[in-house]
Amino acid sequence: MSRGLHSVLVKMFENGGGAYERVTYKGPDTGGSEVLMPSVGFEGECEAPVPKCDCGAGWCANFYYNPVGLRQVRDFPDFKRLVPQAAKTLLTIGYHNDGQIARMLGKKGRFDKVAATFDGVLHINSAGDYRI
Repeated sequence: MSRGLHSVLVKMFENGGGAYERVTYKGPDTGGSEVLMPSVGFEGECEAPVPKCDCGAGWCANFYYNPVGLRQVRDFPDFKRLVPQAAKTLLTIGYHNDGQIARMLGKKGRFDKVAATFDGVLHINSAGDYRI
C-alpha cells in the first residue's frame, strides 16, 4: 500500500448463533504485528433515520436488524435497499460474540440476524505490504 489515506468498507451479517467481527491489519506501520485497525474518519455523515449519531473520527457503523425478516441471512443483504436501525461511531472493530455487539448497541437478550456496514479510512504512514 502506498503512504496516505485509503477508503475501507467492511460488511458483515450474522445468521443466528454467535457473531464475530474483527478488523485487523498488519504491516510496516504496526511493526509486523496484527492489530485492530483504526479509522481516521469517513466521508459524509453517519446516520440512521432513528437514532442519528454525531460522527467524525473513527468507523461509521450502520446496523440492520433482521435485514431479511425472520428468515436466515444466507448472503450479504443489498444494503442499498435497507434502512439501518442504528448508527454508531466506533474507534475499532473487535467483537468476539453477538453478546458484545448487543451490549454495544444497548440490546437485551438474544441478538441474531443482524447485518452491519463499517465505513472508515485507514491512514498508512509507511508504504509497504499490508494484510487487512
